[in-house]
Amino acid sequence: MKMSAKVDGLLDLDQALKDMAEDLGKRSAKGAARRALRAAAQPIHADMVSGAPAHVKDSVDIGERLTPRQARQARFGGLDRSLLELFVGVNYRFGMRGRTAHLFEFGTAQREQASTGRRTGRIRAVPFVRPAWDANRMKALEILRTRLWVEIQKTTERARRKAERAAAKLAGR
Repeated sequence: MKMSAKVDGLLDLDQALKDMAEDLGKRSAKGAARRALRAAAQPIHADMVSGAPAHVKDSVDIGERLTPRQARQARFGGLDRSLLELFVGVNYRFGMRGRTAHLFEFGTAQREQASTGRRTGRIRAVPFVRPAWDANRMKALEILRTRLWVEIQKTTERARRKAERAAAKLAGR
């Protein structure tokens, strides 16, 4: 499926993040971007939870890493550390509840045990991930665009206040 979108202001946002990283440090810029991404992911997350089967609902999560293997790759190379990724989906942390989510998303065909020939039924597809993405992708992009400006301004203001406190502390000595 092909999707097209027109978004204005992303080049300005990119330049503002680069300027903030130069002035305040990469950590501040990355924190602002992380907060904006998390806010943009909230509508998708809420829709996923509302459409998920009952036993999978508490496994839907927003996180930065999907698996321990991906965390190792980020630590020991293989992934660019300057990239910021946020995932919305089912987390395996809760055991089988999370691990069976794909069966409900896509459904299963009729299953038959090879040894006994016993039929074990099928699972009807109950998609909850894709519909949540389709319904909220443009909303998330718009939230990201507006929220990132807000986070850049808030972070810059916090840094300014911190510098003023430090200067006042030095003047008071």
